[in-house]
Amino acid sequence: MLGRLVRYGADAVMISTVLAGVKHASGLSPDLERISEPNVRGFIRQYLNLGDYVFNSGVAFAQSSDYFRATGSQNRVPMLGDDAPHLRQFQRATDGRW
Repeated sequence: MLGRLVRYGADAVMISTVLAGVKHASGLSPDLERISEPNVRGFIRQYLNLGDYVFNSGVAFAQSSDYFRATGSQNRVPMLGDDAPHLRQFQRATDGRW
């Protein structure tokens, strides 16, 4: 039973970290203002902030490690560049928070 809880917790952190990676790579993030219940919205915001923390910690580790190197500024998501008029309606997050 305890092993299953640890597994579900680790899976939840991984999902949150993937969402943080999507936010950092593309600027797209869930619209939390659509959640009407303030307690649920606050819980989800904290959950997403946990993933953001894990993602940023992984990036900081990779930057300080000798096993990783910078490959330059490459846009890994070219479909979200300026040449995608069908996606211009999405605004990038400017404050770095969810």
